[in-house]
Order: sequence, then structure tokens, then C-alpha cells
Amino acid sequence: MTVSLEYKLNALWAKKPQSDDTNQCIVPLPTHLLNTAIVAAHLYDTWLSKNLQMQVPRDLFIFLAYAHDIGKASPIFQTSKGYNSPVADGKVLKDLQNAGYTNWIFQEITEVKHGTNLFHSRF
Repeated sequence: MTVSLEYKLNALWAKKPQSDDTNQCIVPLPTHLLNTAIVAAHLYDTWLSKNLQMQVPRDLFIFLAYAHDIGKASPIFQTSKGYNSPVADGKVLKDLQNAGYTNWIFQEITEVKHGTNLFHSRF
């Protein structure tokens, strides 16, 4: 089964409910990053002083806001458990598996849990 890039990206999560008994939803990582960039653009245009705007280019400001959570795409974060949300945790893992991340994620997690030096093994 071929999985689209959009499906793979949206399987990565940025925010999950604190508890399964809430009305909150899982927020995909691309959605979170894009929302952050939109807010950063608005803040730059309406809140940042002109002096600071002259020192920091708008595109750089927005990019840094957009990229602030890119580390959430790591296997350790993607498989981390919520506080009290086993249903959301299960859904996240199933979505990751359906998107084809299974081998990558579980190989990385196994290496970390067993003390393998990830950097040494790849370089």
C-alpha cells in the first residue's frame, strides 16, 4: 500500500489531550507548525516594535517560530506516552504504523532503550 506524503506528515503529532475524558483532539505536527507561523507573522506585523523589526527580518522571525518544534518529529517524542490518555496514545501509534513509520520508530526506540549510541552507529 502506498501512503501519500501528506498522510505520513499528518500522522506525526504535536499535541495530544491530557486525558482521554476531554473534548480535545490530537493536533498533527504540520498543523501546529503552520498555526505557529501564522501567529508569529501576526505578532511581527502588529506587536513587534519598529526598532526590533529593523534588526530581525520578518521571514527569519516566522521561520524560527515555524521550526521551533521540529524535534517533535523524532521517534522518542512520537512514541511518548500522555499523562492520562491511553486511548490517544493508542490512536497515535496506530496512525504512525498506518503511515509506515513502524520500522523506523521501533528501531530507534529499541536502540535508545538498550543504550546504543545512535550517532556512533550512523556516522
